[in-house]
Amino acid sequence: MISMKDKLKRCIEEGKLKNKTYLGVKIMMKGFDRPEVNIHRIEDIDILRIFNDNVYDDNLVLTSFNKIKIIDFICSDSYSEIEEKLAND
Repeated sequence: MISMKDKLKRCIEEGKLKNKTYLGVKIMMKGFDRPEVNIHRIEDIDILRIFNDNVYDDNLVLTSFNKIKIIDFICSDSYSEIEEKLAND
């Protein structure tokens, strides 16, 4: 079975190949009632280094602070598409 980390990497790679503009990630933090959505420009992903192998484990839990987990993601050209997929609980 493919890990969530591998699915995220695949999403990013495909987003770059298809010239998508944004990567949206839905993050759940312990102690909060609702998830948070963050949007990053695809072109900045390598610079940010937030999705490299050492930052998140295979289940997309932040390794330095296990109370944060990426629970969903999408590559898109549109904020509204990201909102439609990720911001609606």
